[in-house]
Amino acid sequence: MVNGDQKIYIELNPVSYTLTVRSNVKAAYVTVKSVSTKDSWTGNTDFNVQLAPGYYEVTVGADGYTSETRQVKIDGHQIVSFDLKQSVGKIVIFINGQDLNKKDLQGRQYIEVYDNGQKMPQNQFEFELRPGQHTIQIVSGALMSQVTINMEPGKTYIIEPYMGINVK
Repeated sequence: MVNGDQKIYIELNPVSYTLTVRSNVKAAYVTVKSVSTKDSWTGNTDFNVQLAPGYYEVTVGADGYTSETRQVKIDGHQIVSFDLKQSVGKIVIFINGQDLNKKDLQGRQYIEVYDNGQKMPQNQFEFELRPGQHTIQIVSGALMSQVTINMEPGKTYIIEPYMGINVK
């Protein structure tokens, strides 16, 4: 029952929800940006942050992996999981027809390609490799040529073996 004027104090707390960001890569970096403001939060997986309802852009990445970005609507507690894929570089081996024996139309089948000593599938002249150092060997019969490449993610390397003769 109210008898006269009374003062009532109410403390209002803004509504917030927990966003948890996970990844298949341990300690992947996380950036969360508000779509409506310039607010952002950073950390590493497993990452937890308290957010007001709204839309957020969540980016997860790690060295050697392709980063991924998603828009997430926060209207309750959320767990978002990312499955990052390893970044790769591409090798393309271009065999100039002028260097092939015209008398042997099946000559390409005798060319073998090795990556760090591991034989690649027969007749495969285009393949993806993880970043890092790779020694590519091209072997045909008794002849072998090799090159060492420090592979960078997202980059394509074209290897053109050639046969030459030096006369002294």
